[in-house]
Amino acid sequence: MAEQQDRILVADDDAGVLTLIATILRLAFPAGQVRTAISGQDCLDAIARELPDILILDVNLPDIHGSEICRRLKADDVTRHIPILMVTGGDYKPGRKAVALESGADAYLYKPFESSELGAQVKVMLRIKRTEDSLRGQKAVLEEAVRLQTEELEQHRGALQDKVRVLEELLSARTKALIERDHAASDRLLTMGIAHEINNPSTFIASNLQTFEQFWAHINKALDPGVVLDDAEQQRLAFIRAEMPSLIEGMRKGVERIAAIIWHMKHYADDILSNARFLPIPALIHATLDFVRGQLPPRVTVTTEISDTLPEIYGSEKMLGQVLLNLLANAATAIGDSGKPGTIHIRARCEAGVWIVIEVTDNGPGIAADVLAKLFNPFFTTRRAKGGTGLGLFFSQGIVKGHHGSLAAASVLGGGATFTIRLPVAETKPALKRTPE
Repeated sequence: MAEQQDRILVADDDAGVLTLIATILRLAFPAGQVRTAISGQDCLDAIARELPDILILDVNLPDIHGSEICRRLKADDVTRHIPILMVTGGDYKPGRKAVALESGADAYLYKPFESSELGAQVKVMLRIKRTEDSLRGQKAVLEEAVRLQTEELEQHRGALQDKVRVLEELLSARTKALIERDHAASDRLLTMGIAHEINNPSTFIASNLQTFEQFWAHINKALDPGVVLDDAEQQRLAFIRAEMPSLIEGMRKGVERIAAIIWHMKHYADDILSNARFLPIPALIHATLDFVRGQLPPRVTVTTEISDTLPEIYGSEKMLGQVLLNLLANAATAIGDSGKPGTIHIRARCEAGVWIVIEVTDNGPGIAADVLAKLFNPFFTTRRAKGGTGLGLFFSQGIVKGHHGSLAAASVLGGGATFTIRLPVAETKPALKRTPE
């Protein structure tokens, strides 16, 4: 069955053979267009005027060899997709077909050949050509679609970047609002906690004072020279004498507790920015150890692992020294509670060139998981009966956060505890915070 609009070009220097091949092809492709060229140059000129769908090319053209024509056509992007059927006559020579195919020919026939063989070969090559043309067309369509889509994306990228910037600003504003609200809630919680913690001893002191006033009325009466005490009054006076020391001791402890809370609040309220400077970590740790070493129980041994080449941090020596002091005191207390000799190990190192990490580790009894979860809560303490306020670790964490760092605890019950301080290396003078986030 004839194919529509098939353009076939035949090039052969033998006019008789040229006519014969053209006739065979016109019969095989009645709807097609068959053109002829008598020489190599004539062939190239015909191709320049109109691209054929297939070229039947004689090898031995007098002016330009068929292999050379193949190489020229395959080297040109415009003509490289033209399928070439190379034909040759004469004696068979080994290697001739290989040379033709290597030069760019798609198929090869020896003369003489049957007309059906020629027609079948041309049909196969045209079918392959149409498939390849279709694939190239689809590829071109896809490439154009991708190009248009890319252009559209490029046009919208600016708008998308603007939207992203607006969303980031909105997110930043909302995050800031949430932080401020969280700070306000923390402040309210702290204020309520302080009020509660001060109110408890204050109520106890007020109650003791009321009892003291009653006791004083009896004492004052007994001191009157004109009063003779009966047995009941003598017994009451003996009772007052016995109860007065515990009454006074209770009021003293209440006052001491209030004073301790006020002391913590005063030191925490000190502006971190005051006296802030570039601090060498080894000097800060050793100065704190020198201060506290004489106060540690004899059974507590302190070891250190501190590099002398650590980068400096920027902050308050007083505030950070207080944090280290609290951690050392807590570690010593934990070891003391165990009743056994123990060790506190202080390790300071630089992490990734941007963080100073200070670890205070003890081999005491460790911290239970439920206690560890509440360790930094304000007024939480397991030593309230021994005067603990529950503010030391809370304020220590706040001070470290105020230096843009973090303070965390890790422990396994029975396996000691490690408190880790992370502080940024001082590249510039950061804006230190008074209140923890």
